[in-house]
Amino acid sequence: MKGQVHFDLFIHNSKGLAFIFQCLTMLVVRLQTRTTTTIYSKSVVKQNFVVAF
Repeated sequence: MKGQVHFDLFIHNSKGLAFIFQCLTMLVVRLQTRTTTTIYSKSVVKQNFVVAF
């Protein structure tokens, strides 16, 4: 019960969820295309940093 409530609160935290999703996306992109990853991840990190803070 306690764990479920904590999980629900975490789901409602859209910023944290978006951050984790973005990390997973960057990992997938890094595995697929190593050449364009650096440029892509830098731009994405800049955008997310501005949005998050």
